[in-house]
Formats: sequence, structure tokens, C-alpha cells
Amino acid sequence: MKNKIIVTMGTCGISAGAKKIVNELSKRTDINLKATSCIGMCSFEPTVMMESGDNVKFFSYITEKAQDIDDIVKLYGTGVVSDNLKPRLLFDGKKKDIYEQLFKGQHRIVLRNSGWIDPLDINDYIETGGYKFLSDCFKDVHKPEEVLAIVKNSGLRGRGGAGFPTATKWDILRSQQSKEKYVICNGDEGDPGAFMDRAVLEGDPHSVLEGLQIAAYVTGAVRGFIYVRAEYPIAVTTIAKAIEDA
Repeated sequence: MKNKIIVTMGTCGISAGAKKIVNELSKRTDINLKATSCIGMCSFEPTVMMESGDNVKFFSYITEKAQDIDDIVKLYGTGVVSDNLKPRLLFDGKKKDIYEQLFKGQHRIVLRNSGWIDPLDINDYIETGGYKFLSDCFKDVHKPEEVLAIVKNSGLRGRGGAGFPTATKWDILRSQQSKEKYVICNGDEGDPGAFMDRAVLEGDPHSVLEGLQIAAYVTGAVRGFIYVRAEYPIAVTTIAKAIEDA
């Protein structure tokens, strides 16, 4: 499998200089380069990964300086970590083990794609199995009541603090008799220090769109709205692009 260089470019990465790294690496036309969102190592940005099949080499504090860029290019071609990069090698091993070693055993569900896929490329999301479930809903493979049961059995709850059961909320809307129903994605994230909405909107916007459409399918809603606070310009740009592509 062809090597891939991944530069994480969430809000934290860009503020640390990740865009400069992408610009420099983009000049090397022989590199398979992917700009993704934040993987969650904000204090180590800018971070760069080389993905080679099931293996990942993960580096911190990479700069746009010629030596760093040249060494990343050499790494891409040979797989050899230079003496310059060795002190900044955070992880070298199987991709499946990266969360166990770097993130204290996290099992990611909502953010499983963030940091790995290009949020501006719908094909990246589709390659992960994205839109498959929604497509099956359109084909009546999954009936609305069956999807509701799946959500109920999952135990999914709201993440804003109240922990209200999602299936109950959907069922209430589903039972209402109205010609027009609406589903709303609340990306306001007004709680102090809360960044879960920004992370998923920046990193995996199509998963939000698919979820919103599945909610509409179950409840009979005819329109969906996504509210994102103005302080999150990257999230606004990313979700707008995702809506256009979808």
C-alpha cells in the first residue's frame, strides 16, 4: 500500500503552523498528502503522521523549516526516521494501537474518523462506510421503527449535560401529527471549556449530516438545520462544504 503523509489541521494545528507545513509539502508532487482535522494531541501540534498500511509513525512539533520538510519527504520514500525527527517520534506501531498507547485506552466512536480522513473530501467518508446506513434507509432496508429501536437499544443520550435519551426525543417528534417537522443539530457549544461539537464538525462533518438525515427519516421531519456558533469559522466552512458535496 502506498505511504500517506497526514498533517492534522484542526483549529489547534492551524494556529501552531500546520498550514505552512502543508503548503511546503504540497510543493512535492510525488507525495501522497492528506490534510485532516485534530486527532486530539493539541499540546503537541503541529503533528504529522506517516501511514503505511496498518502502521503509523506519529511526530510532534514539526515545522515548515527545510530540514523538517526534507526529512518528512525522506521518511515518505524510505521509511527511515532521521536523527532530526527521532526526538519527536511519539508513536511507531500498528494504527489500531495508537489510542491504547497515546490516549490511555480510549475507544473512539463519534470521533473515530477525526484526524484520519480529509473532512473536505466526501470520498474519504464514503470509504469508511459513510452514508451506507442512510442509503439502506432510502432503500427501505431499515424501517423507521427499526432504526428507532437500534437507537434505543444503544442507550445513546444527549451529550450536552442533561443526558436525555435520544430515542425518547426522536419518538416524541415521530408521534406528532404535522405536515412540517424539523430536526436541528445544535452546534452552539455554549458550555465553558466544551469542544466536542467543534471537533466533530471540523473533523467528520458528513457523519453529522448522515445522522441528521437518519433522524429526519425516523421522525418524519422534512427539513434540517445546523446551528454553528460564529466563533468556529473552520467548522462553518467544513460543514458548508460537506452540505454542498452531499
